Amino acid sequence: MTLQMAEVLDVTLREVLVEHQGVLEAESPCFLQLATKGELSTIRCRVLSSRVSSSGRDEDLCFESMMEFFGVNPPAEQALKILIQALGGRGSSEVGGP
Repeated sequence: MTLQMAEVLDVTLREVLVEHQGVLEAESPCFLQLATKGELSTIRCRVLSSRVSSSGRDEDLCFESMMEFFGVNPPAEQALKILIQALGGRGSSEVGGP
């Protein structure tokens, strides 16, 4: 696994849509790290789908990936709720990613 930064495009308590660089294969496992209130929460995920979204800086490809959460513990669920509230259910925020 490789640590990447990802921009959250949409999030619910069950799944997240992120934009990132680097290819993710559908059905592959990954982890999402969220930093809220000075605490880091790690959530186990599975990539549902991933597609090219645009060309970023210097012609690097950007991808959008939908990820499904697994085994969300109470601290991670609280971090998700804070993120959802901050984004109003939609928006963007950078987090450590896939």
